[in-house]
Amino acid sequence: MSDLPRPTPKPAPAKRWSPQRPGDLKTPQEVPTGGAFGAVGPDTGYAALLIADREIALAPNEDRHQVDTAVTALAGARASRCGRAPTGEDIDIALLLLGYDEEAQADEDLAAERRSWLARLGHGSAGGRELVAAVRPEVLTSTQGEIRARRRAGEALIER
Repeated sequence: MSDLPRPTPKPAPAKRWSPQRPGDLKTPQEVPTGGAFGAVGPDTGYAALLIADREIALAPNEDRHQVDTAVTALAGARASRCGRAPTGEDIDIALLLLGYDEEAQADEDLAAERRSWLARLGHGSAGGRELVAAVRPEVLTSTQGEIRARRRAGEALIER
């Protein structure tokens, strides 16, 4: 049997490929980031699944879908800055930034600002990008305690 020719696999193994066209990205460093590109992370859509089961005390005239969209955008951005998929802590931070915690419920200024951001979300993705861009990276990656301390100090966590 060993003296018989070996069969050629069909189809043949793939040939080596390398980018040749002018627009092809050749290295990970060439992948655009920032601005409309944001910071891409793995499975950022998982935040939508995490937020679906959460109970959120909505203010009058707030739409749950808009709140979910805002929280998903912020949680996905926070997770991608860390190079991972969203976790429950990312959801907690996003809710905290938007003022959905007991400490911030009485803050009318924060509630008015939140309504303004939620109204901008609409049905496109531009509103979510604007919301994420309005949060400074060091705030986005802060812990819950740090965010609460910044809010108590009167710092605006989401820029206008």
